[in-house]
Amino acid sequence: MTVKKGIITIEQSVGLWMILRRTVHLVGKSRQRELTKYDISDDAAAVLFTVSFLGRQSIPATISKYLFLERHSVSQLLTRMEKDDLVRRVKDLERKNYVRIELTARGHDVLVKSSKLRSTKSIISVLTEEEQKQTWSYMIRLRERAIKKLVLRGPLFYPPSDRQEVIDNFANTTGQNYLHVDPATALWMLIDRTSRLIGKARQRELAKYGVSVDASAVIFTVYYLGHQAIPATISRQLFLERHSVSQLLTRMEKDGLIRRVKDLERRNYVRIELTAKGWDVLQRSGKHQSVIPIISVLSENEQQELWIILAKVRNRAIKRLGLKNTAIYPPSDPIAMSKVI
Repeated sequence: MTVKKGIITIEQSVGLWMILRRTVHLVGKSRQRELTKYDISDDAAAVLFTVSFLGRQSIPATISKYLFLERHSVSQLLTRMEKDDLVRRVKDLERKNYVRIELTARGHDVLVKSSKLRSTKSIISVLTEEEQKQTWSYMIRLRERAIKKLVLRGPLFYPPSDRQEVIDNFANTTGQNYLHVDPATALWMLIDRTSRLIGKARQRELAKYGVSVDASAVIFTVYYLGHQAIPATISRQLFLERHSVSQLLTRMEKDGLIRRVKDLERRNYVRIELTAKGWDVLQRSGKHQSVIPIISVLSENEQQELWIILAKVRNRAIKRLGLKNTAIYPPSDPIAMSKVI
């Protein structure tokens, strides 16, 4: 993203990161809807799967590595899940300074039931077999580049790099092994976790400006929307829940990045504007020095192909969620993104 004389130009690689992240938000919203009957979050469901997958190797640090989540986030999540009787902490008798995580009976029951409800499979199925194979290849390359960029030592990950391994495992399952996920669901897991990795790299870059990845996205969206920047519209643009956007805006206002302004034409509306500090952060953080080197592992043509594939997934998720009057950005056509905003 280049900022010059009040004009912003979005590079294709940055646009691809934007559509990747927003597609992940949308598919995650669909998955969250089906998990509400079990009163757990998508992250909690991922932890249940990971704990079962890891077995006796399931300790907080290893769970964090597998899910590419910060350790403090995993710790907080495990505390909530323990209160909800989904997991329990057990002292490791062989390694006294270790605490293993185990599923409770309720946790195991929720894992089995929730593993059968896969909105993600339905959404990913919009892609042909060849497109799924192609996307897998692209995501593996992005994941490897992100791991290298983050200098992660001894990374642990699932799904594996070899897609055929997932296909073979699923084909050989008896129907009772919920740990062997179907290829489409595994692809979604790969997309989601690759996005997290790139987000971690972006967060390291943004730390010097004291803003989060979400706050950075809001700053750009406020600029992009101009006088249409109201909380509800920002929420629709970023595919984030309204309460999450409201809390984020409150923090950003305290940090002097944005301000709420009463709309003189529509008195029941409150517009969001960038402050001088917010505009300065937009200009200084717009180089995406973490994202571009990762995305550039793909050629320009490969980026365009992945963009179109992600747009198909995004549009299927929008349809599944029944979202109306959705102002879609970035556009489905990567060529359209090359225009100056």
